[in-house]
Amino acid sequence: REVKGSFKHAFNTMDKLLSISNQFSQFSLSAGIAVQKSNIEEVEPLIDLLGKKGINIRINLIRGESSGTFGVSSNDSSHFTPKDGDSISLNVTEMHRLHHILCEKNKEFSFWSKRHQRSFEIGMAVIEKKKKVIDCYAGTIDAVIYANGDVAFCELTKVIGNLYNYDCDMKKLWHNPNALVMRPKVKSCFCTHGCNISTSLMFEPEMVKEALSI
Repeated sequence: REVKGSFKHAFNTMDKLLSISNQFSQFSLSAGIAVQKSNIEEVEPLIDLLGKKGINIRINLIRGESSGTFGVSSNDSSHFTPKDGDSISLNVTEMHRLHHILCEKNKEFSFWSKRHQRSFEIGMAVIEKKKKVIDCYAGTIDAVIYANGDVAFCELTKVIGNLYNYDCDMKKLWHNPNALVMRPKVKSCFCTHGCNISTSLMFEPEMVKEALSI
């Protein structure tokens, strides 16, 4: 990001990866687009570029402490938030407009899987209704492990411990005092975080059927 030539390099890399995916059926390529106010007008032409190459696309909503996150107290927050806060996040009207664009473009390129579409729609519903619309499994089967060994139930909540302080024993850390205090708290918060929503969708019958191609 903000590196000269990065867009060109990204597409050169995707072209090389596409050639690999054409040789090996077990390898697939997809791209993610993080949408905010400043780039919403670029989404449609970007889909045209990626769609013509046959690349699957995932659409991510900008998220952080001040945007798309509800029910996390300041004491329990990781304080992760975009540099410009909620001023760059889409409002409900913009999200509905984006959803329409994505659905229309999907008819042309079939780039948006049902799972990714459902994930986006859940995030949109969270913003619109400001309430939990699907169960979250953070602290149950979901967690974040950072490069320095820190572990949190979610990237939006504070760290519960460091693996190196537990001899890299995740089971011990998972049940430490901090985890026991934090776990009930993450059951009442909700957000638009695509990774956690994706885990939740693993338990929706329609998504399971799609994954198994039933």
